[in-house]
Amino acid sequence: MHKIYRSYVFLYMLDLAKVEQKMSGAVKENKVKSVITSRQSMLAAAQADILKAEGFSKRVIKLVQENAANSDDELDPTRDVYIIKAKEG
Repeated sequence: MHKIYRSYVFLYMLDLAKVEQKMSGAVKENKVKSVITSRQSMLAAAQADILKAEGFSKRVIKLVQENAANSDDELDPTRDVYIIKAKEG
């Protein structure tokens, strides 16, 4: 089991190194995007639950469940508030 784990970790780190070699800073950028997408998914699920409880139609709920329909605001590290980011497009 130990060898399998080491092999998995080695291949994972190798893949990260290849991505970073192709484009400097790509690994960090992907991590930030992953956090934003995760937060959007959690927000979408919470909003869908509220809309279901309020009796909204399935079409409205389906719209809210898309990540693109949700905010990617960021928590300000110095204060306990969210910074609202403008949507592109």
